[in-house]
Amino acid sequence: MDSGAQYNLVDSATATENLGQGVKLIGSSTAYNTIRKSTFADGRNVPVSAGQYGGYIQGILLENGAHDNQIEDNTIRNMRRGLYLYQTSSTSKALSANSIRRNLFLDNSGGVYIWDSRSGGASSGTVAFSRNVYAGNGYAIQSEGATSNKTFDHETIYDSRPAGGLGAIYLKGSGGFVSVKNSIVRKSTAYGVRADSGSRLTVSYTTVSGTTSGSRSGTVSWSSTNKTSDPLFLSSFRSSADYLYIGSTSPVYAAGSAQDPIGARAR
Repeated sequence: MDSGAQYNLVDSATATENLGQGVKLIGSSTAYNTIRKSTFADGRNVPVSAGQYGGYIQGILLENGAHDNQIEDNTIRNMRRGLYLYQTSSTSKALSANSIRRNLFLDNSGGVYIWDSRSGGASSGTVAFSRNVYAGNGYAIQSEGATSNKTFDHETIYDSRPAGGLGAIYLKGSGGFVSVKNSIVRKSTAYGVRADSGSRLTVSYTTVSGTTSGSRSGTVSWSSTNKTSDPLFLSSFRSSADYLYIGSTSPVYAAGSAQDPIGARAR
């Protein structure tokens, strides 16, 4: 969907082993499109030498000012980058008012990858992530360099495998300002959350537990509203209808900012 593509709907599509991405939305006049109930899979099966973007194949790409698009209820699985926010020029306008909600990110090298300051493009676009589930990813969420106005609310992050010393949520380099709230981070081979010097990750009303290295590292603004409780998922089996849901007996069931259940899924 290139410059001027508006009010288009992609519904119940399947895109497998693409050389670039499943869906690409690019340009400052590309807006008001909806990508929903679709599956983008297996980019990691494509040889790096054959793939575009240096082999970092994506499920969905928002680029160069695409705005006011809805990405909802999709499954993005086994990609090198699941959903990518990207700019390629210093004249690129901000990726504003895009909404990413109720998606399932499974077994990707990176679930969400944010690099909207690349080449000096505007990186202050407001992008709201909510009610997404991330499981089995290397990094659930990663940003590189400067970015701001990216919020993650009522997210569930489970079984992440970041490199040693890093985190399931990782702000790389300086200039990244990202907020996470009302969320669950459970199981990580390193930290739960990590921000490099010069960036700041603000975390509130969130529980981080089951991490190998600890809950947090680096420049993380850690609220007293946070917890380190096991959320006690009703099931950790993907085939279960209760996968990564919490129930009323969870110790974080009423731990949200509105005294509501935290995470993406609750019974």
